[in-house]
Amino acid sequence: VLLSVPNVAHWAARLTLARGRWPAQESGTFDSSHLRWFTRDSVAALLQDAGLREIELDAIVPALRNHIRPAPIADRIEPAWQALGRRAPALLGYQIIGIGRRA
Repeated sequence: VLLSVPNVAHWAARLTLARGRWPAQESGTFDSSHLRWFTRDSVAALLQDAGLREIELDAIVPALRNHIRPAPIADRIEPAWQALGRRAPALLGYQIIGIGRRA
C-alpha cells in the first residue's frame, strides 16, 4: 500500500494553527477534500492498524522557490534545504509518503 497525505505538522501548517486559524483553502493541507490530517506517527499507526508491516516513511520537501523570492537565491541554497528536509521530514515535509507491505 502506498499513501501520500498532507503533513499537518509541516512548519507552515503549524504556524497557521499557532495563530489560531484553521483556514478553508481550495488546495493544500487544509482543503475541503481532506477528511483527516496526518503526521508521520499517525501514518505509521494507520498502516500498522491495517495489518501492514515493513513500513517505510518518507516526505516530499517542496522546493524553496515556492517560499522564497527571488528564485536564484532559493536555487542556490536548495541543496542545503533538501538535506535539512531529510533530517527533519516532519517539520519540512509537505506530503508524507507511507509504504506498508503485508506481513
